[in-house]
Amino acid sequence: MASDGGLRLTVPTRASVKGGLEFVERQREWIARERARIAERAAERGDQAENDARLKAIAETQLADRCRELADKHAVPITGVQIRDQRSRWGSCSARGAISLNWRLIRMPGYVSDYVILHELMHRRQPNHSARFWTEVGKVCPEWRDAERWLRKNGRDYL
Repeated sequence: MASDGGLRLTVPTRASVKGGLEFVERQREWIARERARIAERAAERGDQAENDARLKAIAETQLADRCRELADKHAVPITGVQIRDQRSRWGSCSARGAISLNWRLIRMPGYVSDYVILHELMHRRQPNHSARFWTEVGKVCPEWRDAERWLRKNGRDYL
């Protein structure tokens, strides 16, 4: 689904356009539900603009403070924390040690936002998603799998 509400069909190299169109036809009900959900979210965003501004201000302080607190607790050196208005990421960690967090984390359960923060902090120890990285995450955030499940189930509703 394109951000403008239009439908974009991407057909794999070895597949036919006809097969892709047949797939769209089979998914007609799901497409209609997704379009309605996108329209509803857009309307809600219009109503929530003042509330979002207030939450962004709160996030600037609370998320940054929490990130610094967890960095100190786990002896992870960071060079700074930025709170951003990202549309596709919950957080990131630069090679220089700057952590960026999506302000929308403030709306999530604490264990989920803590997981995202800890995930980014562990990239200071392992700058990849290797088995060693996930071992580091598990040491500091034993409930990381529950948080990942929550994000997969609910995350897109927050972006």
